[in-house]
Amino acid sequence: HLTTNRYISYVVGVQFAVPIGNRGPRAAWRQAELQEAQSIVGLYQLTDEIVREVNFAARTLEVRYAQIPSQLEAVRSADSQLRAYQARTQRIDPIYLENELNSVERLAGERNTLLSVIVEYNIARIGLEAAKGTLLEFNNIVVTDEPPCF
Repeated sequence: HLTTNRYISYVVGVQFAVPIGNRGPRAAWRQAELQEAQSIVGLYQLTDEIVREVNFAARTLEVRYAQIPSQLEAVRSADSQLRAYQARTQRIDPIYLENELNSVERLAGERNTLLSVIVEYNIARIGLEAAKGTLLEFNNIVVTDEPPCF
């Protein structure tokens, strides 16, 4: 049977390639979209942080400003109490001196507290301007690239 050529077989093969949807460029496009979305989220987070910082600085400024009148009134009250005590005295004795020194000490303490409140208010003003990013403008400072003219 082998010599009669009845068992002849043929094999045909074909190989072809089809690109599956341009995966490389689509992956690069998707990566660029994700990076853009990540940048936008980062920008929103930064904006929210700035808003929180400015709001906190503004609230601090309001609180410090509200403390000034009451502290000023405390100083005025201590001063008027000392003056009234000095005006109504008729003789100077150890009890009078002790009471006067206590009044002077109270007045000094109230003044010290008032100065602390005013300093904290000014620090809060600077903090607000720094949070807004306008601290240099607030202090009338101009930054230029040109050399100063004298």
